[in-house]
Amino acid sequence: MTRASLIQLEAVLAAAIAASACGAPPVADRSEARDQILNQAFALASTDPSQAATFFADVGPGAELEYARMASWADCLERLEASPETWRRYLEDMPPPSLAHRARLALVKALFEAGEIGAVVRERVLLPAELQPHADELLLASSDPAIRLEASRRLAVTAPRRLDSHDRTLDREIFTALAPPDLLDRVRAWRRDGAPSRAAAELRSIRWRGDMEAERRREL
Repeated sequence: MTRASLIQLEAVLAAAIAASACGAPPVADRSEARDQILNQAFALASTDPSQAATFFADVGPGAELEYARMASWADCLERLEASPETWRRYLEDMPPPSLAHRARLALVKALFEAGEIGAVVRERVLLPAELQPHADELLLASSDPAIRLEASRRLAVTAPRRLDSHDRTLDREIFTALAPPDLLDRVRAWRRDGAPSRAAAELRSIRWRGDMEAERRREL
């Protein structure tokens, strides 16, 4: 797309926004302007993701092509390795859950790269449970020993393979101190990760009493 075409399209966008603010332009006119901008954004997505992302952001939510807008916008931001502020702007448009989770995880990674570890900790809890280990694995590199330890303890239960790969000695230390319910969650995580033999070996290495021992035997 030429520079002149971009200027013309930006003028269309500005006019649409101004008309919306100053009155109530005909719905057909607003829809036509939005469609024009979206079509150009989709066309630019693979060759000029920065400009496309700007159009996707500025055109705003609408009734047509909304999922496609949000999905293509996310693709552009990922290719650009967007800043935390840009991902936050994306989340303001309330993408559907699958795209919101993807964007939140990208935000966490961008925050980590920017050294904003406290923000990573805060955003981590907003991720769905199955994505939280990705954030915890990043936090293993924190300079704060308390943050590293808490992340390690969570990974030992929810994603033991990640912690075992990072620091096997630490993983074993945490394993020996786990309460029975956490240990059962850990062995189930091993199974989900395709390591049933590791789960069984850990169950055989311990003994409990009463109801928890019965539960351990059922898990074997």
